[in-house]
Amino acid sequence: IVISKGCRLCGFTRFEIVGEWDRHGDPFRTVACWRCGLVSHAQIPNADELRTFYEQEYRSAYNGEEVPSPKRIVREWDRARHRFESMRPYLRDGDRIFEIGAGAGCNLKQFQLAGYRVEGIEPGPGFSQFAREQLHCPVECKTLEQVGGTGEYDVALLIHVLEHLPEPRQAL
Repeated sequence: IVISKGCRLCGFTRFEIVGEWDRHGDPFRTVACWRCGLVSHAQIPNADELRTFYEQEYRSAYNGEEVPSPKRIVREWDRARHRFESMRPYLRDGDRIFEIGAGAGCNLKQFQLAGYRVEGIEPGPGFSQFAREQLHCPVECKTLEQVGGTGEYDVALLIHVLEHLPEPRQAL
């Protein structure tokens, strides 16, 4: 199909339909850009709609929970450990790590335990609160638009995040 606005990442206008239904069986067209492969909704909500969705509805709709369950934490902890180990050879002592879409904080906590300075943001209040209160990890309940550009970091983590941003090129 052709979408006149083009891909939000590379601008190409041709897409392949990769899905017609969401995980609940409701109509929801998902497309992939022919040039860069970015997978996205065929119809992108506006910035206000996206902000409201990620702050109030996403975790419940996607994860089925507003606060992470023990099962989710165990699974994410293991994934985070593997991510950290794969990145470790590329890190320097003293690196500052910033995660956008930090979820419950498992990724950041792996870095923190290894001595790195970490900060993160997560728009879901239950997940960001869990990161702060249970993992003692500095994750603020914010969206990327609310952060501004004042921090200096050596590594930025965006794990399963880029496809959720309304303007990924601008965000990068």
